Order: sequence, then structure tokens, then C-alpha cells
Amino acid sequence: MSDTEKTNFEFTPEPGLEELRGEVRSLRMILSCALLLVFIFSFCVNIFLFRQTRMVSAQLAQDNQLINLWTKGGPAQAQAFDFWNKLNDFAKTHPDFMPIINKYSPAFEVHPAPAPAPKKK
Repeated sequence: MSDTEKTNFEFTPEPGLEELRGEVRSLRMILSCALLLVFIFSFCVNIFLFRQTRMVSAQLAQDNQLINLWTKGGPAQAQAFDFWNKLNDFAKTHPDFMPIINKYSPAFEVHPAPAPAPKKK
């Protein structure tokens, strides 16, 4: 066999096959980049949610402390009712303020129960 006959029977890749391999490589690269971006995005979202949870927990502790002070009838409660009485006096002289008073009056109509009487021996 001559050299010319050997070259005719050897496998020569088609130009379309190399083009397809290049496209598959580029698709793999795009998929890898997309997965990396999804991972980074989910990590950032988790960090954000963790910080939000910590912040809300701190605010919840402060709100619970304020509610406990309010139910005990401390000075904050007295100041709030004093402010409400002043707003009612203002509403008597300014009738255009009455819709606001009517809107928020249910919140101040509920008065806390008085402190229990001391136990007798």
C-alpha cells in the first residue's frame, strides 16, 4: 500500500464535529459559571436573612421589655395616658382633629387592671 492510500482511509474529523465539541465546551463553561453565581447568590441571601433575623430578635427583646413595663403600670404608661388626655383636650378646641382621635381611641379605652392588693396575714 502506498502512502496515498493510507491517508484516504485514516479518520479525518469533520469540521462540524469540532464545532460541536467547541459548543459543548462553551455550554459546560456557561453552566459552571451559572452554578457558581447561584451558589454565591444563595450565600449572600443567607447572610442577609441571618442579619435580619438577628436584628428582629433584638427589636423583639426591646418590645417585650416595653410591653412588660407598660403592663406593670410604670411611668411610661402614665406619660402615655397624660399625652392622650392632652390630645383629647386639643381635639375639643380643634374639631378637625376629631377623626384622628376617633381612629386611635380604642387603643386607650382599655385601661390596665389595678395592682393586686397586698395579702393579709
